[in-house]
Amino acid sequence: MQLKNDKGFTLIELMVAITLGLILILGVVELFAANKLTYTKVNNISSMNENGLYSMHQIKRLIMHAGYYNVKARENGPDFSAINGNDANYIPSWRVEEVLKGLNNYDNGMGYAESNTKPGSDVLFIRFDAGDEGVFGCGGVLHQNKKVYQTIYLDNNNQLNCITNVTGQASQTLVVAENVAEFQLQYGVDSNGNGQVNNYVDIPGDWKKVLAVKVGILVSNDKDVRSLNVNNILDNNVALGQNFKKGRLFVTSYMLRNKRK
Repeated sequence: MQLKNDKGFTLIELMVAITLGLILILGVVELFAANKLTYTKVNNISSMNENGLYSMHQIKRLIMHAGYYNVKARENGPDFSAINGNDANYIPSWRVEEVLKGLNNYDNGMGYAESNTKPGSDVLFIRFDAGDEGVFGCGGVLHQNKKVYQTIYLDNNNQLNCITNVTGQASQTLVVAENVAEFQLQYGVDSNGNGQVNNYVDIPGDWKKVLAVKVGILVSNDKDVRSLNVNNILDNNVALGQNFKKGRLFVTSYMLRNKRK
């Protein structure tokens, strides 16, 4: 019986096939890398948005609680009395009826703040008088029948923190958000007594005239926030909602709804 003379691929045909296969594999790898890069960018943007929006929500709620008190329990008004000096819980000095205070461009020489506060950032102090119905503070913690003092500050690890000091209890610190490059504030002041915000300033001459707070935070999309070198995120030269190379800016103004007339 005569066998058929079957021919295989020639060397040239094999080389062509291998080359075409490598080109196809290279295309698949490039497509995968592009998809991964797109996913990383989308994930970074989502993370920045989540951090920024959650931080602003927490700050908004605390600012709107400033000066709150139980009207039924305290018919003559809240007991926002004067507090002289600084105690172990980092409560600053308060004058009568002051419900909100702040530090501008913190440095190590300033008092009333945590030692790990990031230099150049701002610090916000808020107090309210929770009644038996309770008021939610940092992280949704319910406070009842207590005077509550809360501090919002940015630390050297770029974490935005909220400290809660409650009468008769140990202070508690909650990390609100990570990868926050800047935290700055300006205060809307009623300078002529017409009950409206006339201008925004870094530090008001009289805290009792503050009717609103403008909050600015710059959120990074990674751990290296040092590349975000912005001296003043509330400067008029910085566009609101501007996207930086490695971060996003959030700026919003909040009214003090419990301000006494």
